[in-house]
Amino acid sequence: MTRYTNIIPFIICCIASLCSLGQVNSNITDGDNFFNRNNFAEAEQAYLKAKKEEPSNPLPNVKIGLIYVKKREHQTAIKHFNNALQKKQNDSLALYYRASSLSELKKYKEAITDLTTLINTYDLWANAYYLRGMCHDELKEYKLAIDDYNKTLAINPMLGDAYIDRGLAKSNVKDNAGAISDFNKAIEIKGADASLYYNQALVEINMNNFSGALRDLNKALELKSDYYEALYKRGLIKLSVKDYKMAIKDFDNAIGLKSDQAEIYNKRGMAKDYLQDAAGALSDFNSAIKIDEKVAEYYCNRGSVKFKMDNYSEAINDFSKAIELSNTYAMAHYRRASARFNLGYKKEACEDWEKALNLGIKEAANNIKQYCN
Repeated sequence: MTRYTNIIPFIICCIASLCSLGQVNSNITDGDNFFNRNNFAEAEQAYLKAKKEEPSNPLPNVKIGLIYVKKREHQTAIKHFNNALQKKQNDSLALYYRASSLSELKKYKEAITDLTTLINTYDLWANAYYLRGMCHDELKEYKLAIDDYNKTLAINPMLGDAYIDRGLAKSNVKDNAGAISDFNKAIEIKGADASLYYNQALVEINMNNFSGALRDLNKALELKSDYYEALYKRGLIKLSVKDYKMAIKDFDNAIGLKSDQAEIYNKRGMAKDYLQDAAGALSDFNSAIKIDEKVAEYYCNRGSVKFKMDNYSEAINDFSKAIELSNTYAMAHYRRASARFNLGYKKEACEDWEKALNLGIKEAANNIKQYCN
């Protein structure tokens, strides 16, 4: 699934209620003006003046921390948020933005600790529940994430991104109907979006509803014609329903956008093989192997094409390479047996059929019975 929401929350540039002195307000206002123009050096100087005027006020430290959040220097940002919390324990903004920076550093458990403190102190803060939900999501604690998204939406039922992330979490616990409902609600709030339709298509695929998935992928591609993942996924569905020509068309378009992905050449090669385009299939399997020479399936697929071309020796080499990479690859043993048998290597063929049978290919039993006893 594609996460829709950037985990960095929006920047709060001026919280006047936390500024008790006129001079601090003035300096912070100046700093905010510089900040909004991305003039971070001048903004920091203004916040430092505010800090000097009222050293016990945590807000200037928070504001300086936000500069480093914007610059994505999260370790430095955390130091400033720590300074703010030394001045005011459980300061809401310092806790929230420290949690945000911790989450950006993938320190999700520490972020959750800060957010839990914040929620226990201030309770009805939708963004805190939302960010904590995203942290649970990253830890694959999907039920806890869903609970936090529920609380987020109870406070702010029009937060479209929360429906998206809750939908993604629901899909991970196999609540596919709930996921689709959330995606539809997000579309209602936010409007049509290619990523939303793409994620909805993935849920439809999990439900084996390929017609629904194709409908959503078509909508995604109407909105974003160069959506690589949507083209690839639609090609896979068309391959699975044996619409090989249209699958190849989607794979062609996807490769035109991103030509360094081995698996898409492998899938296009399979589609060409089904259409008996041996030369085209062989070329694609060669491309897949050139990009990633450590995948057993690519060699097995190339070997199958060579076998159909009666090139048994080279087919055996490819099947052997597949087995070298994955000794329990049943189909590689089964197909190598056929190639060996066609070259007169009956003993070796029977050994491969025995191995294939032990690995679960029941059809090998008939060959053993007919040729090996």
